[in-house]
Amino acid sequence: KRGIQAMLGYRRMLYLIARFRIWLLPRSHKQKEFIAFLKLIKATATRQSLSQYLVYDIGANIGVTACFLSRFCPGAAIVAVEPLPDNLAVLRRIMSRFHLDNVAVQEYGLGETPGSFSLSVPIISGVKQHTRATLSSQQATYPDMASITVPVKRLDDLDHMIRQDPLSPPGQSTPVLALKIDVEGFEFPVIKGGQSVIRRYLPIVFCEISVGDNRENVF
Repeated sequence: KRGIQAMLGYRRMLYLIARFRIWLLPRSHKQKEFIAFLKLIKATATRQSLSQYLVYDIGANIGVTACFLSRFCPGAAIVAVEPLPDNLAVLRRIMSRFHLDNVAVQEYGLGETPGSFSLSVPIISGVKQHTRATLSSQQATYPDMASITVPVKRLDDLDHMIRQDPLSPPGQSTPVLALKIDVEGFEFPVIKGGQSVIRRYLPIVFCEISVGDNRENVF
């Protein structure tokens, strides 16, 4: 990857990786759980009723999962949450390329406590590992890492993302149909910060859980 990065530039390399993964995902046996998640969403809500829902892509990265959530949930509002600037740039380019008009990008991380946190990105052989960026201090154990400070909010506090239903009482929010969570060891704080949303709407949850204390806490 180092040679490719030098030739293309980091963000263009990520964009090409995203395009390849979008092509590969439905063909990959390794993605069978995510495909099952998409099918479960589709089976739960009809195309007509999808417009009543929000779907959160927490840890949207470079837009691969947002692309498929948009395709499988064409009427729903897909909220793509991603704090890393390089990933955000590629995510927006993917949205433009695939006309993901129902995807809204939120440029921050989610956790248990709002504030500013250090986001660590491992560097291996001179290449930033965008898929391993983490807000978890336990996961930030690589010998060479880049760090930036990013804003973090709670899922329960995202009032600005509420869409009003004209047939509903004032202040009633749009139901959350599904949560996809892939945050490299920060799953438990994300879930803790979204307990009210989870209890209220009982969404379908697809969550990649890292090993260690975080895994034990989630379960």
